[in-house]
Amino acid sequence: MEYIYIADMILKVYRECGIKDFPIPCLDILRHYEFRTITYSRLKELNPEIYTLCVTASNDAFCDQRNRIIAYNEKAVLGRIRFSLMHELAHFVFEHTGEDPENEEIADCFSGNILAPRVAIRHYGCKNAEDIHLRFGLSYAASNKAVQEYNTWEQRCTLKADRELDDWLFPLNDFHRSFLRRLRRQQRRQKQQMKQYEQKLSFLQENHLDDYLVQGEDCRLYEFQNSLTE
Repeated sequence: MEYIYIADMILKVYRECGIKDFPIPCLDILRHYEFRTITYSRLKELNPEIYTLCVTASNDAFCDQRNRIIAYNEKAVLGRIRFSLMHELAHFVFEHTGEDPENEEIADCFSGNILAPRVAIRHYGCKNAEDIHLRFGLSYAASNKAVQEYNTWEQRCTLKADRELDDWLFPLNDFHRSFLRRLRRQQRRQKQQMKQYEQKLSFLQENHLDDYLVQGEDCRLYEFQNSLTE
């Protein structure tokens, strides 16, 4: 499934649940979709047989979609619990049935992105996994993955769903919105110029024409490269 479909679903959940702050309220979101939650410890007391079935299926969480009940391991670290709860929500909103590796990948992608949307990582200026962990309540493992995925996300054009989620979470007046659009266009032009410069530099070096770099346009491009890396 393409990321765009997952992004659209995340935007829908944020709007339906009125989410504006972080960390997002996972239990409130589940209640909005009429889910009941129960810890594994409590389930073990009430019904040891069902508890055994749930733990055998997953040590993190188990979802009974028909009855809208999610049982989860409350002894896991909080970030892991939050990820597991949103993972189970993904199976519900995407109407997954049966066991399918692709469905698990979709649920993981949904969970990581609904907990820490890439537009929010950018807005808060998170630089590393520690920043993401503290701001969004992800586990360190999920935070490290979010950093890697953010770097890839930042390189591509922002999707419509991402822009709409950005507007939903961080509404701007017309002046600021116009300024950001101009800034992003400028950044895209700079990246394109940098790519062209690197291609030209590679050609000159391969043909032993490095001295040409200090002349005319290429001198300006060389200065442009330095300004981006300072």
